[in-house]
Amino acid sequence: MNEHASKHYIKEFEEKFERYMNSISAVFFNSGKEAARPSVQALVDSYYLEKGELSPLIPNFNTLLMLIEITDASYESSGDNQILKILEDGI
Repeated sequence: MNEHASKHYIKEFEEKFERYMNSISAVFFNSGKEAARPSVQALVDSYYLEKGELSPLIPNFNTLLMLIEITDASYESSGDNQILKILEDGI
């Protein structure tokens, strides 16, 4: 993942929160938690790339933790290869 993409994921989650939640909810409702996992994992990876960690100082932090838990995403950065594998497998 590059810096431009990671900043986009973070901006969507922090500044356009309602739209982000509507989108991820629609994916979850229509296709299940496996389909929502890559987006949530990309957001986690973005925070690690940009900020070095997940922190309670992140806007909407508790919601992020809930999304991680619901989708079975990793709390740690997965690295680009895992995200690509998830997307290629169509999960």
